[in-house]
Amino acid sequence: YQQKLNPSLLSSSSSSAEQNDNNLRGGNAIARKLPSALVQIYGIYMKALDRKPLITKSITTAFISALGDRFAQSIEANTAGTTLVLNWVRLATFFIAGGIFVGPFVHTWYEQLWKLGRWMEKKFGSSKKLQAVAQVVTDQTIGVALFFPTYFYVYEVIEAAISMRVPAFNLATAKCREQIGSVLLLQYYVWPLTNWINFAYVPESLRVLASDIVAVIFNAYLCTLVA
Repeated sequence: YQQKLNPSLLSSSSSSAEQNDNNLRGGNAIARKLPSALVQIYGIYMKALDRKPLITKSITTAFISALGDRFAQSIEANTAGTTLVLNWVRLATFFIAGGIFVGPFVHTWYEQLWKLGRWMEKKFGSSKKLQAVAQVVTDQTIGVALFFPTYFYVYEVIEAAISMRVPAFNLATAKCREQIGSVLLLQYYVWPLTNWINFAYVPESLRVLASDIVAVIFNAYLCTLVA
């Protein structure tokens, strides 16, 4: 679910400082471990993260969300024994929700969790693993409470706009009450360990991308509940 603030809001000298800070966070060290064919693509992506972190993460999350729903629709068709007929309204809804809500939310939230870790380090000299534990606990309590209920309403508003109808907030409320237990149960199976590894070992600038990769599978299930 981690970058510096949007460079468009900073001076050129601050942008340089941000890039240096990202280097210190370990993002560029990953390139040395990649096959040569991927280094150029990785470099382009890292430059985009440095220059436009929020936009880059939002676009990435939009495609990840759509990919998760594409998998979900395939699974649903296979389970029902029918031919897959893509629901483009649903696919577009998840794409837009990923771009305008999930990506920005995770970017902003992870930035706050990163600041929490830095504060613990400066205030108490906490180890990176202890910081990760505190970040995971915060994420799995406050973060979960903020994100998941809101997502049901965001999805309903976007789907209603695409379908040119009035949002049915009572429907979103009913879905949330019916499905939130299943969503939370699955997410507690997947995300605490995933996020602990993410916070403890993944470079700060790549944490949203790492979360997005795991989220492909998680979203495939989430899409079947929210849609």
